Amino acid sequence: MKTSLKISRFCSHTMWRRFIQVAALVAALTIFSGIDCRVYGQPNETLKTLVTERLKWRQTDDAPIVLDNNLRRPFLFFRDAINQPWKIGRLFFIIIISASLAKLFAVNLVAGAQERCRKKFWASLACAFIYTTVLLSLARIAFPIEAMVPMALGCIALVQISYIIGIGLGVNIFANTIRDLISNRFGLKEKTAMGISPSGWSGWIALVATSIILTAVSIIPEIGRLPRLGNRLVVLVAIIGLGSLISDMRTKSRHRESE
Repeated sequence: MKTSLKISRFCSHTMWRRFIQVAALVAALTIFSGIDCRVYGQPNETLKTLVTERLKWRQTDDAPIVLDNNLRRPFLFFRDAINQPWKIGRLFFIIIISASLAKLFAVNLVAGAQERCRKKFWASLACAFIYTTVLLSLARIAFPIEAMVPMALGCIALVQISYIIGIGLGVNIFANTIRDLISNRFGLKEKTAMGISPSGWSGWIALVATSIILTAVSIIPEIGRLPRLGNRLVVLVAIIGLGSLISDMRTKSRHRESE
């Protein structure tokens, strides 16, 4: 009896629950990070190749940086990036990392974005499209001016970072929705005998399942005139998350101004 009571107190402590979640996340990422790892040739040959590439890099270190012409046309650059097949392991790694960080450290952002997505779905999509169009247009205008090339690259980088944040929020939105539907359907209880909330563990299970499903969706090939439909669905989830975040921040800013 005393032993079970000690175990219950240990598991009910918030800090230890968070530590267990982070440890499980690190273990899972350690396993999945090696999916796309490949070894070409023998170890000695690989070492020689790395040394040769390093020497070549040192010899060309002083060479000027030349930008790809496709990069100077941001809209075509992102379209071509979406049309290419993505590596499953790396995509899953990015999705699970961004979604887990959002769940662990941005609970309020996830809740606010989910609320805006439910109430103003189309307005959230519009916010993401406007945000992306403005930044990529600025990059397109800035590239011909040599002094503004860093700003153009910064705009493209900001779009990419924003979409990584968006995919994390989007996965959490879909995972929470799936968890709520299943919880309401089966009537899960709030607490167990160990003092652990099922919604906490089920939330992580739903998040991992959503990440796996979204990664599998990216495999969908071309369908008719739609190239890489799976990649576009993944980007759509990122757009939903990013747009919901922008809409929530916009609403909160209006409330602060009115006060």
